Amino acid sequence: MLTKTEDSRRVSAATLRTFLTDALRACGLPEADAATVAGAMLEADLTGSDAHGVFRLPGYVRQLKRGVMNPKAKITVVERSPATALIDGDHGMGHVVMTAAANLAPARPANARLVNKTKT
Repeated sequence: MLTKTEDSRRVSAATLRTFLTDALRACGLPEADAATVAGAMLEADLTGSDAHGVFRLPGYVRQLKRGVMNPKAKITVVERSPATALIDGDHGMGHVVMTAAANLAPARPANARLVNKTKT
């Protein structure tokens, strides 16, 4: 656990969101994708999942600059069924690919059967 030092200071969530978005845009992410990733990282920190928040930014920057992750991924649907989809994330950032996948998933597809089996 980190301890408070004389060099530490607090920044507002809005300031941190702007910083994260700007850093990710500087690595080549489009504005909307940078905002998606920044929002997820900020939410992680604000909800106590620090290992998924700002802590990850230096690693993400390295991976983006080295070409490990694609900042302008072309996310495509490879296969689709009434209730599932197989997504090709094109080496994009997981936050962006996951968001695209989640946006494909309706609460319950109208043409998919819902089966509820209970033991009696």
